Amino acid sequence: MLIEFVLNDEPTSVEVPAYKRLADVLREGFNLTGLRSACGKGYCGLCTVVLNEELVYSCMIPVFQIRGKSVQTIEGYAETEGFNDVFEGFKEAGVHLCDYCAPTRTLTTGILLDRYVRPDARQIEEILSSVKCNCTPYETLKKGILLTSQIRQKRLKS
Repeated sequence: MLIEFVLNDEPTSVEVPAYKRLADVLREGFNLTGLRSACGKGYCGLCTVVLNEELVYSCMIPVFQIRGKSVQTIEGYAETEGFNDVFEGFKEAGVHLCDYCAPTRTLTTGILLDRYVRPDARQIEEILSSVKCNCTPYETLKKGILLTSQIRQKRLKS
């Protein structure tokens, strides 16, 4: 089946069986290896991508469902100012992520901070719980999110 969609702001298409998982298509067909295909059950969050501005587990999405939609991966997000905000906020807070969760943790933090400019405790918990990895202490991540929020607010005021 021919699937036409927008990938990281570029119109594209792929010829694959309709039942293939989006995670597999992105990794195998487009060599976008920032997302992981770990649990295959939508639990770990390591395969998270942005589908039409919503965070989704790409391991749970049959590729036919993206026809005509927009998909953003960490590779696309890395080209944005938001990525730089997260990078700086995490760096200042001393956040040291493992190679396995770093791409997804960065993407989810940035996208959710787009939604919650000044996150409260519940919203920070949503950001933190979206990826299941314990490589960095909760308080350090929380500090990184709050610093990223401040950096983003300053940038947006300029």
